[in-house]
Amino acid sequence: MKSSFDHISFTRNAELIENAHIFRRPILNLILAALLETSFLSPEHDAPLLNNEHVVKLAKGRIPEDVIVRVIDLYESNFDTSRTGVATLRSKGISHCVIRAMLSKKLRELRIRLTHQQPSSGMSRQKQKSQQIMIRESM
Repeated sequence: MKSSFDHISFTRNAELIENAHIFRRPILNLILAALLETSFLSPEHDAPLLNNEHVVKLAKGRIPEDVIVRVIDLYESNFDTSRTGVATLRSKGISHCVIRAMLSKKLRELRIRLTHQQPSSGMSRQKQKSQQIMIRESM
């Protein structure tokens, strides 16, 4: 007869294996296609950009927070991270962890865009500084 400890250990291992599979991109594509848009099943370059409403739909669909954060990390996005955008997310019950992931993603994208812009691209130092200020304010 197996002890209850063996059963708990087996159950926990099964949960870990199950959770590891849900983080794979094909599984996430199916989840997003089912809850959001079927176009998430198309090739990556044709997939739609994630936005605030997508995140709200995922949360309302009872997708675990860690899966939503993983989706935010993996997929291209166009989040509204303005003060009103964040306030709207909070009013719709989106957790601080998910909002933090959205803000971090937006910040990474803006930093990459700024570092890849050449000073000779016609952008003045004043405009670059104003974009950097906007990045700080969006946090």
